[in-house]
Amino acid sequence: SNMMAYFVTGEPGATGDQSATASLSEHWVAQAVAIRPASAATNARRSADIASLDTSGETDLAEALATRIGAYPNPARDYLSLIIEGMTSEPSPSEVAVFDLAGRSFSVRSNWYAPENRLELDFSTLREGMYMVNVRTASGIHTIRVMKDGN
Repeated sequence: SNMMAYFVTGEPGATGDQSATASLSEHWVAQAVAIRPASAATNARRSADIASLDTSGETDLAEALATRIGAYPNPARDYLSLIIEGMTSEPSPSEVAVFDLAGRSFSVRSNWYAPENRLELDFSTLREGMYMVNVRTASGIHTIRVMKDGN
């Protein structure tokens, strides 16, 4: 079986004791994972590294490394918008993949809004839960964790 629980906090710091109860009586292993955004110092170092690159002959290298992706609303209900900085044309279906935490892939419809560098994904057919959206760009694969809300 598979069980997942999540806890989201808007402020950094200690969360206190957390506990969960399994719905089935089984042998299982628990793992806690904490994810935090990069600090301002990390972002400044990354910008300095990109600025110092020798891009002679490869003028798009620094731009490719600076690709940033934002997703909203999160949690999503019917649609999820991805703002993909630096992408000038619609991503192909092979460049965007939606997976659940069990690794199952889901096909979703999408619309590209070029003036905004925005890709809108139709989440209306997906069940409530956590999903990973992988976007392949020139700088590599970017993964965005998205909660699908059913309310």
